[in-house]
Amino acid sequence: MKLEKDKIDKTWYLHFNKNCFMHLQNDWSQLFGKFNWYSFHIIYIYFEKCTMTQAYEFEFILLGVGFWIRYNYSYEWEKKYDKEINKIKNK
Repeated sequence: MKLEKDKIDKTWYLHFNKNCFMHLQNDWSQLFGKFNWYSFHIIYIYFEKCTMTQAYEFEFILLGVGFWIRYNYSYEWEKKYDKEINKIKNK
């Protein structure tokens, strides 16, 4: 396992292996900051099978605290979009 901060969205991700990673969700922090929006999840359950990026995503939030987890079952799509991905990673 490896804890790593993303260069693009500045979120901390816990990588279980090459294919599976997660991060924590916390709605409470925005309630006490100065934002132009406020959203709060009482109960939120989300599942997606993304065929374009060949992955499964699951998100669960209860009373504003939860987690998001993603499992990539293939990386074939990266070959198609390798040039665009490298532009983003190198910024």
